[in-house]
Amino acid sequence: MQRSSLARALALSLSLLFFVWSMVPAYASKLYQVLELSKDAAQSDVKKAFRRLSLQWHPDKYSGADIEMATEKFREIKLAHQILSDKSTREVYDGLGEDADADYITDMAEYYREAKNNGIPELYKHKPYVRVLWQKNIDRLLIKSNDTWVVTFYHPNCGSCQHSVGEVTKAAKQAAAKNIPVKFGVVNCAFNLHQCHRFGVGHFGSFFIFPPGQDGAGGFDMENYNGHVRANDLIKAGQELGKTSVIAINSVNEISERLGRPLTSKVKGAVEAVWVVDYFKPGCPPCYALKNALRKLSVELEGVAKVATINCGENVCPGLPYFPFLQLWVKRVGSNRIEQIPVEYDVQAPHPGVLALKITGAVLKQVVGLQWKERDENKKDEL
Repeated sequence: MQRSSLARALALSLSLLFFVWSMVPAYASKLYQVLELSKDAAQSDVKKAFRRLSLQWHPDKYSGADIEMATEKFREIKLAHQILSDKSTREVYDGLGEDADADYITDMAEYYREAKNNGIPELYKHKPYVRVLWQKNIDRLLIKSNDTWVVTFYHPNCGSCQHSVGEVTKAAKQAAAKNIPVKFGVVNCAFNLHQCHRFGVGHFGSFFIFPPGQDGAGGFDMENYNGHVRANDLIKAGQELGKTSVIAINSVNEISERLGRPLTSKVKGAVEAVWVVDYFKPGCPPCYALKNALRKLSVELEGVAKVATINCGENVCPGLPYFPFLQLWVKRVGSNRIEQIPVEYDVQAPHPGVLALKITGAVLKQVVGLQWKERDENKKDEL
């Protein structure tokens, strides 16, 4: 009896060692290894392996500390069976390997079936690290992402679109290999015409860059990319747009508290701190139009002024006439009063530089107190 228990414990230990060595997050599992199969295994072998291993690792057979381990292993086995037992999802997995998660694999199996039924080719089929975006996954992947996304909207019959495939694929692989927080997506407008209209695509082959933190509440913060379609340039553009020093503030009281901290300057009346505060609401198109300019401004003003945003959909913002609404918050040495200066800004302005000019003018005039007076040529110099 003791030998039997010892043998069983040894077998369990060996299984645990194999499991720990092979266990990775579910979305990156070596699925064939989980089922102890080779890549050319028949579909019948997949089913047999699943039955055998699911019986071996069923959590009901374990107790104590082993239950958690067995539950995780059982989940891995079920996932591997889910993907490999279906020919369409298995084909996608074989094409992408460990790059794709289970949700994306399932979405793509459905996508390729529909595209094939409609006779629509896909230029980026099974391209590792490139995400094919469509109605089933585009919001899930873009919204709340911590990465910047570079997305091209194309048509398979478009010549320049076809030429871009190599560079986009190369950029995606390089970014993934170097752990650069820039991801690459593609939208086939022959299959997703609605999505191309939704994002205001003017011509096939357009590139748009989506910075992190998309809230998806009625719109997207994005910028059109018109640079060279080269892997390094695409990655660099994604990195640049992803830079930001914008501070998300929960309330005006938080700004007041931070401005009330001890000052460093001793010159009475001097400007101690300047904040550019943007009040916005989700679902407000002009608010999204302003985000890109504020992001760039925050980088340019880093170390000079703070740029902050307040989400008035989640926080109370009384007395504001419209959204987005911009204010300068100014703290001076020797004064306990915080000045709040509105910045007039035309959200329909054609270039984000207009915002920078408006804020610069407000700072020079309202904060620093500089004024420009034209010389009166009719007034003679006094001797």
